[in-house]
Amino acid sequence: MSSEYSLVTIPDVTLDKILEYCHFRAIILLRKVCHRIRNYIDQTVPDIHLTSLETSVYNKECIINYGSYGKVRYKDHEKGCEVELEHEGEPILVENGNFLDLFLSDLKFALSHQKSTLNLFNFVQGVEIEFDMIQFLERVSQILKEKPHGLPTQEFHMKARNQEEIMTILPYLKPKLLDTIWLFDALHLDPVETLKIDKLTELEQWKEAKTVGIPTFFISPSELEHFVHLEMFLLFAETISQDDLEFLRKSLIKSPSFDNFNLSYKNLKPEDLLLGPPFVDDSQDVWFFKTSDFKRILAIVHEKVDEPHFSFTPVDESKVPEAPDACTPRTNSTILYAYSNDLDAYDVNMLQSDIVFFNRDIFYGYTTFANVRFDVKHEEEIQYHSDVYSFNASVTAHMPNSSLSYGDSATGSDVFNVLKRYLENDQATLCGSIVYIVAKRYPNQVDLTSLITQLRANHVFVYVVAHAVPSGGNNPHALFEVASKTNGFCVFNSGANFWISVNDLGGVNYRKYQFFSQNYAVTGSGRIELPLFTPNPTKYSEQMLVVITVADHKIDNTFISLNYTIESVDGSFVWTGPDIGSGYPRFGTGILAQPQLNGSTDYKLTIDYHYATDQQQVIETRLHSNFYHDFVPFAN
Repeated sequence: MSSEYSLVTIPDVTLDKILEYCHFRAIILLRKVCHRIRNYIDQTVPDIHLTSLETSVYNKECIINYGSYGKVRYKDHEKGCEVELEHEGEPILVENGNFLDLFLSDLKFALSHQKSTLNLFNFVQGVEIEFDMIQFLERVSQILKEKPHGLPTQEFHMKARNQEEIMTILPYLKPKLLDTIWLFDALHLDPVETLKIDKLTELEQWKEAKTVGIPTFFISPSELEHFVHLEMFLLFAETISQDDLEFLRKSLIKSPSFDNFNLSYKNLKPEDLLLGPPFVDDSQDVWFFKTSDFKRILAIVHEKVDEPHFSFTPVDESKVPEAPDACTPRTNSTILYAYSNDLDAYDVNMLQSDIVFFNRDIFYGYTTFANVRFDVKHEEEIQYHSDVYSFNASVTAHMPNSSLSYGDSATGSDVFNVLKRYLENDQATLCGSIVYIVAKRYPNQVDLTSLITQLRANHVFVYVVAHAVPSGGNNPHALFEVASKTNGFCVFNSGANFWISVNDLGGVNYRKYQFFSQNYAVTGSGRIELPLFTPNPTKYSEQMLVVITVADHKIDNTFISLNYTIESVDGSFVWTGPDIGSGYPRFGTGILAQPQLNGSTDYKLTIDYHYATDQQQVIETRLHSNFYHDFVPFAN
């Protein structure tokens, strides 16, 4: 009994169901059965279900690789074109056929019938191409334009000579589905030319991508801003600088999504880049920085041999190694409280209580607490303690005692001897330590060069409150110089509010991480504009510490006013002080304020000053945060 149906008469709905289950090879074979089936397939465009499509174009031949379905080679022949199907016997000669035309015809079929998402679409071109490659690529582009929503593929690779060639294909791939882009130089295995990407970076495909690799072109460092939205990149720059690395560091500590960035380079300027003291491991330098995600740490690895590069990866905080010999702001350190015997006990007690209160329950990174009374007839030893309670008892037992004082005003303070002995101690960590000095007596003339050099070498911060009505000595500027040149600060004050200046010193204890330190030499009237700053790259708000001192000497009639404004770049937050608005008041020469600032927000700080003299005045500015920052360069 003969069948009622044949392939010629089979209903369309049945044919649709058959085609739905056909893979690429089956559809190709069905197209060869008869004209009716061929025309139906071309009109209905069934999905051919390819998982990858790779094309290679050379001077005399082209190849289409259909993945698991094999390759088809189109080779120029003196009589036309040879078409060779992988594992299908001898090549077929298509007389008078052009290898490029046949290649494009079959590519058009594959692209038009591919509806499901490819894992990979790859375009390769050879080195020595004699025909017009741009003209050829425009023909490919016309095929892709016939897919109104773009070719669906997760990954795109292309060997090209320039941006113009890439722009013939990349804009016609389906955005959002495309998450990986790899671009290679068709002419060179190693970078020689710089790839322009100004048009590429405007594409939605680029902005939605998660991974971009450009290993065989140079990329201009000025284009790095177009890569920091990615999860991964692999790039090669001819020259990278300190500013380039700092841009990436600041961008990535705010990024919630980055996974692995790799930046190779040919030249490094300067050769010794300053990202802080590194962890050194053979041929590598490694730095660690906290990010907006408290559980992740940004690890920057500098590989200096073979193929020099920087890698940027997130690691868990538990994976950060200990480095006892490296001096960083993370080093567990020391607070030294040094106070003059000429002071009132009440003033000494102000800072003593602050240190005890803020370190009794919360760990701010200080494991040793030291105290010493100076300006006494017989020099006293520095007392070192492992807890704040024994520190508290020691300070209480060594309160100012007038019977131990020098008894004259000519003798200068011996405070700098205290600092020298502290630098020589073997009981407490020097790195990143805080030295609080509360002075009533000034030192006399002394050479501070060696002392400041040693303090700086250990990143010891010296913070001074000096009484504006001294009990002796003649060189108040020496106190200012030591404090200022170690990124500390010096406040001169007197009278009923002196204790407030002493008490305010404790602010740097619990706003540990200084992220800005600068001194400004000014005259007359004017404005200072600090660089934009982001004290906290996380989403959380925090109180930061703002310190501004208005003079390097006690207040006199040359000072008229100093006011400052902190404002978010978007204008949503404004903080003013000290004489107007919301700021904390000025006591003596010091303004110490603690505004509440939002995380992940850029701020600007401006200072308006007015002095009744053309003689040089010095304004210190220090900014501190609870969020980790590396040591900043020393102020002028």
